[in-house]
Amino acid sequence: MGHGRPVAGVLPRFASVFLLCAFLVAGVGVASATSRDFEHPASPDTAQQFAVDNVQRQDTPNDPGYDLAEPDDPDSTLNGGAVTPSTNLYDEQFGFFGFPSQRTRSSALYATGPNAGKPQISGFNAAGAWKLERGRPDVAIAILDTGIKWDKESLRLQIHLNKGELPVPKADRATPSSDAGRVPPCSQWQASPNNPYDANGDGVFNVLDYVCDSRVDVNAGPHGVPNEIDAEDLIATFGHCQIQSGEIVQCQRLRQRHRRLGLLRQRQRPLRCLELLCGVEPWLRSRRERR
Repeated sequence: MGHGRPVAGVLPRFASVFLLCAFLVAGVGVASATSRDFEHPASPDTAQQFAVDNVQRQDTPNDPGYDLAEPDDPDSTLNGGAVTPSTNLYDEQFGFFGFPSQRTRSSALYATGPNAGKPQISGFNAAGAWKLERGRPDVAIAILDTGIKWDKESLRLQIHLNKGELPVPKADRATPSSDAGRVPPCSQWQASPNNPYDANGDGVFNVLDYVCDSRVDVNAGPHGVPNEIDAEDLIATFGHCQIQSGEIVQCQRLRQRHRRLGLLRQRQRPLRCLELLCGVEPWLRSRRERR
């Protein structure tokens, strides 16, 4: 994503923007937080940007921590926002940038190559990719690694769950076992009409749909944060069960991991773990995948 492609109709749009800029007070133009539209960006330009005022500084995400240290951050109190600004590059998510941070424009320069002498791009240009696509929740990303940090908050609600290996969540608790501030009271849960797995009706199927399910112990998995549900808790709860049409058919008694492994090979059945990111000490499955 380091090089943009020419897009018809972009130059006239830029020309109008430049005309508008002539009416701004001297200094760096700051986009209004109320006028930006991250989901419908005005520019489709995906290229890396080197100028201070550029298309990637328009229609930015409304995450206050995204560009907290940039002087033109529309969320900053300096620009009419409500967020206290920072001058520390490490307080913002510069890894997403496709432009140089204003905090490093003079201190980090390319020494060689086609951009020699220019300020270094701070990140991998996710900001450029967002001009074409903001992301699709129906796309699952597989990570092949040596394990999962189940206690990482940034992963806990993002791990993909395979409906074929999980029962439909229940809402038979009086109160949520975890994350009570994120979900409605259990008595008010109403599943999405077309997706019974979205038990809390928030439009997303993730571990929070099991916090009102009395079958799930939020401390069943040994590697997560105590008293917070994560996908390892679901593996520990349902990883030894056969699921059909969203219901538990039967659950086998848990065995020691090496013993289960030998049994699975003897029966010549596929080694399966919950289609998450088969992580630390995966719970091996003794049934065929059901989708």
